[in-house]
Amino acid sequence: MKRTIGIAVVLLIGATLTGCIGVKRPDIAVSGFVLDSDTGAGVGGVEVVVGSLGRTVTSENGSWSFSKAKKGAEVSVSKEGWTFQPESLPVKDEGDVLTFSGTRIAYSVSGAVFDQSGAGLEDVLILFANDKGEIVATTRSGSDGAFEKSGLKGTYLVVAFKEGWSFTPGERTVNGEDAEVYFYGSPSVGPSPDF
Repeated sequence: MKRTIGIAVVLLIGATLTGCIGVKRPDIAVSGFVLDSDTGAGVGGVEVVVGSLGRTVTSENGSWSFSKAKKGAEVSVSKEGWTFQPESLPVKDEGDVLTFSGTRIAYSVSGAVFDQSGAGLEDVLILFANDKGEIVATTRSGSDGAFEKSGLKGTYLVVAFKEGWSFTPGERTVNGEDAEVYFYGSPSVGPSPDF
């Protein structure tokens, strides 16, 4: 009887210690992509978080890899100015390829155009060009020189144009919420730019 109780105690202590120590899960490699839902292109610079195990960042083509994941770890992604679907994905097996789809958050740009006296300059054409130099959006300044353009996604070069005028700065780059752009114009004497 004493021997049976002694064996039972040893087994109970062993089971308790095994539960406390736990079984170490092996590291597994996972990889994936983050793609722009509008264009299908990869999104670079996205932070990829693999549970509490670590982080990595996507390359320019949107690819990423992580070699020390654990089965069951949740993978999530984030980048300022973007939303992603799904919000997270679980690591299931070695070699998992997890793909997320990102959508840029639309933003607005506002500003004004002033003449040399500080008065608003009306009917100035405000051009928004993408990274390929293509004009993708326009707006015009109002009677007070103010303008606004909403629904923008991405990075744009903003230029002011009015026949017979030159503007400072010559161009501005915008790429996110709360962008304010101001141009200051003076009558020009040279040829107008070719658009």
